[in-house]
Amino acid sequence: THTHTHTKERGMEQGGQEIITLQVGNFSNFVGAHFWNEQEAWFEYGGGDDASTENNNSAKVKHSHLFRVGETHSGDQTYTPRVLSFDLSGSVRGLKQEGELYGSSDQGDPSLHIGSVWDASRVDVIQHGQDNQSQYMMHLADVDQQINNKLQQHKQIEDTFVVDSAEMVCWNDYLRTFLHPRSLNIIKTYQHHDPVHTFDSFWQGKHLISPSNTSISCNGMSLFDVLEDGIRWYIEECDSAQGFQIFADADNGFSGICGGVLEHLHDEFPRKGILCFGLHSPDTSLGFDPEQALTSQHLLATDNEELVEASVSQKKRDHRNNRLRSAANLHYECKNNSAVYVPLSTHSAFQGGERRKFSFNVDGKSLYETAALFSSAIDTVTLPMRLSNADFSFGHLISSLHSPLEMAGLSMLLPFPETEGGMYLSDVFTDLEEGKKNVEFVPLTPHLDCVNTPLFSSATLRGFGDEPITPPYEVLQKRQKATKYDRCVDVDDMLQTYCAETKLADKFWAKTSSRRLAVGSPFPSFFNPTGLKGSNLSVPVMTTLEVGHNVLAVAKQLKDAFVKMKHSHILNEHFEETELMQMIQQMEDMVSNNDEM
Repeated sequence: THTHTHTKERGMEQGGQEIITLQVGNFSNFVGAHFWNEQEAWFEYGGGDDASTENNNSAKVKHSHLFRVGETHSGDQTYTPRVLSFDLSGSVRGLKQEGELYGSSDQGDPSLHIGSVWDASRVDVIQHGQDNQSQYMMHLADVDQQINNKLQQHKQIEDTFVVDSAEMVCWNDYLRTFLHPRSLNIIKTYQHHDPVHTFDSFWQGKHLISPSNTSISCNGMSLFDVLEDGIRWYIEECDSAQGFQIFADADNGFSGICGGVLEHLHDEFPRKGILCFGLHSPDTSLGFDPEQALTSQHLLATDNEELVEASVSQKKRDHRNNRLRSAANLHYECKNNSAVYVPLSTHSAFQGGERRKFSFNVDGKSLYETAALFSSAIDTVTLPMRLSNADFSFGHLISSLHSPLEMAGLSMLLPFPETEGGMYLSDVFTDLEEGKKNVEFVPLTPHLDCVNTPLFSSATLRGFGDEPITPPYEVLQKRQKATKYDRCVDVDDMLQTYCAETKLADKFWAKTSSRRLAVGSPFPSFFNPTGLKGSNLSVPVMTTLEVGHNVLAVAKQLKDAFVKMKHSHILNEHFEETELMQMIQQMEDMVSNNDEM
């Protein structure tokens, strides 16, 4: 629960190899909320040196890679994500920008309590009443109250809650983890859910974060100054930061802000790796509703239905085209700033395309549910480098993913089939190799079709540890045969065998962990109809992150769609024709020079 500032989290000792996370955009913060909930679901409080209650070393996570240790004014230790989050005004509810750990309204003006961690004169305090919080957050507050009530300390506390997806309209409606006062940065220049002045163009964001733009837009400062100060503060407190992982909205103005972030990181920290997940929202971006365009004054002033219909149709086209331009520009920025770009979408194409199908029901328009899928994939693919017994690092992963395209493709099998009912892990891998319909990877990168052998792939399987993974001798006798997977000695051996036998890639990493994916509340109830919390319910997952032939096809599709579009009407002093031509030429060269991949 939220009450955890008085005890030491196991495995949280500072020890270098830190990773700084940036969440750039509203949908990215939806993904980030699930990601941080997943980390906290496996926290164990109470001291000691290990990072997990599990005995298996492949489950122990070194949380100090992602979290920082701090202290409140009363001397209590705190554990907060090492994250900078950016969003628009009106995008959160019931959340104080200065956080919950470093001051509270019942002690007077909250801004007075954060002076030691941030200049109070430059903090925007966002305060809302309890009734503005989601039912889930009010449930957490009630559980906290029960825990703190001495009369209840020896009684069973009911902590189950079935989350209503429809109520999760803001990302902080289900965020369990406390944020540091420096983490949340609300941009006042644009409003969330503004159908008239939409923040859906790459160049809106790129101009906003330009170092030459000194307008006050965030925390009483320019947006670039906020970024520069935040990064510097995190870097200075790290022992030896490995690099940066970025969750970025790829289909709106935040892609432009991310472009500015990438330039700054590359200029200031050229030797540190950058992994950028470009997140495509499942429906329209930033709550954009073209029908609300009818509220525009120039439309209200006319009774011409044809004019109204034409204007709304034009807004739809502009919004759709801006989404693709933003994605193309973000890839261009990643390429120019040596960042690995991983586009993620639940659609099979950058523009339109069918929704990907999963083995469970997903609300295709829900940011909350779609974000949970992306978070699960990101957490799984990055899990091996955060393990206490990790034999490779964030830097190793980035080095292996670097290519002339600077793009990678991600696929996921969620949930990986459980070994029950006489089924063993060796049986699952046999079905997987044979392409059985009940065991299929779902590509999360648009246009990614696994038809060619990648040049490199990083495969991660989580969720299997000490349980029997192969049939005992008597079962094999009854079957009268043993597969190559039945002869494997452990999970590592089995995954290595699968990757080699199926030619998963010319070169591959095969990493395993017994740590399962926590899918209890507030994770969507895909597998949890009773509302069990956090790690009380968990499932195995497998992911592959690849570069090579299949990803080249993705880059070609993005290039072709961008080149076919008309761009003359969007050219301005921030995006001139010479830069457009340079971008198109680089995209053409990038895919043509890699045809032999």
